[in-house]
Amino acid sequence: AEAVEREIGEKELNRDFLLMDGNKFTVKLENGCYLVRVYAGDYVDEGDVTTTYIVNGVKNGAWVHDGTVTERIFEVEVTDGVMEFEFSGRHCAINAIDIAMMQDIEAPNVKVEVTAKKSEQSVKLTWDKIDGVYGYFVKRFNKQNYEFDKKVDVILEEYTDTDVDLSEK
Repeated sequence: AEAVEREIGEKELNRDFLLMDGNKFTVKLENGCYLVRVYAGDYVDEGDVTTTYIVNGVKNGAWVHDGTVTERIFEVEVTDGVMEFEFSGRHCAINAIDIAMMQDIEAPNVKVEVTAKKSEQSVKLTWDKIDGVYGYFVKRFNKQNYEFDKKVDVILEEYTDTDVDLSEK
């Protein structure tokens, strides 16, 4: 793989990358379920590209627009102690790969500022990524019965609730 260093870009971690087209590697891991985060793209590139990565035989990928870096998150199960990555695509720039074993650990005292935006039929919640966190548990409180009536797991820093009754308040 050819290494490329860039001096400019939105996030320092994603400025540099390896051109991985036709390359592959393996990682030795304990058997279990993992969340894999792949960052692909080039802040300087002029032209959309498709990056494909096969992880343990499952094809994933991203369409990367001009001058951007995209993040894709997916689950991978390891049953033989090895996670294998294989890459292809035109200008297949891989900036970072993050592998984390899935765990159900609650951190109830973590505070985060949430932004809510409503549309005609939904409410979209967004928040900043918390370092070391690979999933969030979103709960909706019902003021009429004083219970949480909706609970959902999400892996990105956003959630859109389409099962809402919006008022003018």
